Amino acid sequence: MIINNRVLFLHIPHTGGRFVSHNIQKNQNCIHHNFTREVKGVEIEHLNMFDSNYLYGSSKMFETFTIVRNPIDRFIGCLRHCNKLNLKAIKYMFENETNFFNTVNKLRESKTQNWFEPQINFIEHDTKIWRFENGLEEKFRKWIMNNFKLKLEKPTDHELKTFKHKSDYNQVFDLKQKQKQYIKDYYFLDYKIFNYN
Repeated sequence: MIINNRVLFLHIPHTGGRFVSHNIQKNQNCIHHNFTREVKGVEIEHLNMFDSNYLYGSSKMFETFTIVRNPIDRFIGCLRHCNKLNLKAIKYMFENETNFFNTVNKLRESKTQNWFEPQINFIEHDTKIWRFENGLEEKFRKWIMNNFKLKLEKPTDHELKTFKHKSDYNQVFDLKQKQKQYIKDYYFLDYKIFNYN
């Protein structure tokens, strides 16, 4: 999402980006692509860095920022919204690491809105990074102001409720430690680069 002629928000799916996009759009006179336009089968808002550079010419024209999230929590969030997998397919995926890697690779090939793309594929070395776990309210608004001179107003109770409702899930996943390790192994660079444990 291009905010102005100098700032670009790189929206990694399932990291609170719709909530942030809404607040930025509400507070800034920004160029905003809605979630119905696609490039190569992926919503413009969810393009990885390679495809974002393809669309915009180069992200180097902008100061960039993004939000990252613990890979296990993000993966579970993606699973809960994914309509390409039923419970039987999810059970098969978590039977062993080979099944897990093969299934995730197929999901990535199917362009499921880049949901299962590693987070590192959305950033470049000079992208400023905020952690989802640090919250998206007052501290985040101060960080945006200090780094980009963008003022964001406090969201209304209605907005908080609306976006919280969108993150409610129908399915609950109780993963064993071994299954969580599959996620850690697949997204090992996200763990390393973003210092998650």
